[in-house]
Amino acid sequence: MEGKLHDLPADRPVITLCHSGNRSLVAAEVLNRRGIVAQSMHGGIAAWSRIYDVASLPLGEGAEVLQVRRLGKGCLSYLVVAGGEAAVIDPSWQTGQYVEAAAARGAAIRAVIDTHLHADHVSGGRGLAEATGAPLYLNPADPFAYDQFTAVGEGFTVGVGPLSMTAMAAPGHTAGSVAWRLGDDALVTGDVLFLESIGRPDLHGKAEAFARDLYRTLRRLAALPQDLMILPGHFPEDTRLIYGRPHTDRLGAVRARLRFDAEDEETFVVRASRVPERPPNMAAILEINKHGTHVQPEEVATLEEGPNRCAVKPAG
Repeated sequence: MEGKLHDLPADRPVITLCHSGNRSLVAAEVLNRRGIVAQSMHGGIAAWSRIYDVASLPLGEGAEVLQVRRLGKGCLSYLVVAGGEAAVIDPSWQTGQYVEAAAARGAAIRAVIDTHLHADHVSGGRGLAEATGAPLYLNPADPFAYDQFTAVGEGFTVGVGPLSMTAMAAPGHTAGSVAWRLGDDALVTGDVLFLESIGRPDLHGKAEAFARDLYRTLRRLAALPQDLMILPGHFPEDTRLIYGRPHTDRLGAVRARLRFDAEDEETFVVRASRVPERPPNMAAILEINKHGTHVQPEEVATLEEGPNRCAVKPAG
């Protein structure tokens, strides 16, 4: 215990965290008695999963991307702002923050997008579209059970002020996964490609077929301009995010690090099909997102407990 205490930072407060907020309170008291400034997270894991921070990335055409980071869940969503208009990509169920951030920049939300049918967290896509009157853009190759959306596919374009956002069909994590090209500067990859890993292909019960799709998708991505900034849908638990600095890297650097296009198809399929445990309550979350069901905050907190598990390791 003493050795671990020496590893704690002395220049800033420590936050203790547990499931309900009770044991973490005891831990904070112990640390305070030992001269370490500590506070307990009131509300435990459920409260931690509702904490976000935001980092800004400037784009061409006078556009700006706000990367909204859900710290306790590892989820990344995006508010794209240009010319007094905004688009939201992969919103979480807490949608008010996107409306407020857009308004603070003098922009109205004109588009809401989900890159795919999510399995690890409850989407705010349908609710945000209803609240703002903005169109909801989805790829019907994923099995959504409602039709109040605009169907997108390869080459579909959404305008945000002067910025053109273009859809690129990217199956593999799901059948309907879509990557979005933001002008000439960035690519929002959803759960197909992360900075440290690739998307897992098994969440819809078709691991081998989806792994083959993913193989082809990653080869298409590898052929894009290498200076594109990759904006992924998640970050791993061990990532040390820096406040105000986006979690992003250029495609060339991600490609060199992961070597995601270095294997032959059969080797890739075998490796990509070796996946970690599926997300807890995955089936329930998929059903909610499939139907666009409105759920209560308490229910969401229970469903979303635990980290995201949408990735597999890159080639070794």
